[in-house]
Amino acid sequence: MVLRAGQIRVPVLFSHGAMDPRIDISETEIMVQALRANGTEAPFICIPDEGRAWQKLASRLAYYRKQAEFLEEQLGVTEASG
Repeated sequence: MVLRAGQIRVPVLFSHGAMDPRIDISETEIMVQALRANGTEAPFICIPDEGRAWQKLASRLAYYRKQAEFLEEQLGVTEASG
C-alpha cells in the first residue's frame, strides 16, 4: 500500500543526516513540506554532520531527546502522569 502525503493525518517525526550518501536530504524535506501543507504536524530533525546512521554519541543523545519529547507530546505524557 502506498500512501500519499494527503492521506497522512497523524503527526510524523522526520530525521535525516545531511551527509547521507544514499538518500538526498531533499527527499525528506519534500515530504515534510507536503505534510505541513496539508496541515499535518511534521517536525524535522536534521543532523548536519552525520550520514546514514548517528555515529556520534552527542548526535544520538540529541535525537533520542527530541524523539522522546515528540512521543510524550503525542501521547499526552506529563511529569505528573509519567
